[in-house]
Amino acid sequence: MQSFELILPSDLDDALNAIEQESDAILWGGGAASTILMKQNLLAPTTVIGLERVSELYGITRLEDGGVRIGAMVRLREIELSPLLAGVLPCLSETARVIANVRIRNVATLGGHLVHADPAQDLPPILLALDASVKLRSKAGERIVPLTDFFVDTMETDIRSNEILVEVLIPNDAVARASRYVKFRPRSQDDYCTVGVAASLAFEDDGRTIRSASLAVGGAGPTASRYQDAEARLIGSSVTKALLDEVAEIIHEQVEPWDDDRGSETYKRDMAAVWTKRVLSSLAGDAISGGTYV
Repeated sequence: MQSFELILPSDLDDALNAIEQESDAILWGGGAASTILMKQNLLAPTTVIGLERVSELYGITRLEDGGVRIGAMVRLREIELSPLLAGVLPCLSETARVIANVRIRNVATLGGHLVHADPAQDLPPILLALDASVKLRSKAGERIVPLTDFFVDTMETDIRSNEILVEVLIPNDAVARASRYVKFRPRSQDDYCTVGVAASLAFEDDGRTIRSASLAVGGAGPTASRYQDAEARLIGSSVTKALLDEVAEIIHEQVEPWDDDRGSETYKRDMAAVWTKRVLSSLAGDAISGGTYV
C-alpha cells in the first residue's frame, strides 16, 4: 500500500473545502472496504480525507414528521444496537446484526457501506424496501436522491466527486410497515450473501389484504434493486401459496445474476425466488398472527 497524505477536517464545511482542493482525494469513513482495496493496489489515492471528526455526520434521530435520520458516519454496530431503531425500525437492527462480524461492524459506516455499492451488501435491499433516500452535500448545495436512483452499476453510484453523503432518510410511512430482510449464505455466518431479499408491506384493516408493497433483491444483479412488477402483483391481494408462487416467478425471471464462486446464474435465480417466498410469508405471518413462519 503506497503512502498518502491524511487530512482530518473538523466539520462538514472543512471537509467540503478539502474535496474542492484535492481533486484525487478519497473520503474515508471506517475504511472497512477501502483498506482492502488499497492493500490490493486497486485504490491508490495520494490524499485521504478522514471524516471521523465531522460531527454533522453522526447520530440516529427521529424526525418531526416521524421519519428517521441516520448519519453517514454511524457505525453498523450502532445501527444494530440502537434503542431507537429497535423500537421503530427493528428490521434495520436485525439486518445490521447479520453483516459480517462484530469487528467489521464496529468499523464500517453506513455511508461507506452505501457508497461502496457492492451488489451483495445487506443494507441496500432493506433500505430500498423502506423507500430510503440519501442526502448529498457539496459546496453548491445539497441533493436528496432516492436510493432507487443512487445505485447506478456495480460499485458505482450517483454521488459526484465534490459531494459527501451526509445522511440516510427513511420516511414516516415506512416506519409503520411490516419489513424484513433475509439472506442466503451457504459458506459461513459472516460471509457476503449469495442472495438477499427485503420486503416491506402495509396491510388493510383486515390484516390480510396488502395495501402497499416494496420488494428488493441484492446479490442477483449489478445492483440491489426494487422489482415493481412483483410489487404490483402483491397489492390488493392476500398472501396465499399461489400468490407467492406468482411473485417468486416474476423475481426468477427479472433478476440478472451472474456465475461466480457463490453460485451459478441459474442457482441464484432459484435462490432469489425461494427467499422471496420466505420473506413474504414471514411478514404475512406477523400481520395475521403476531408470529413468524417461513
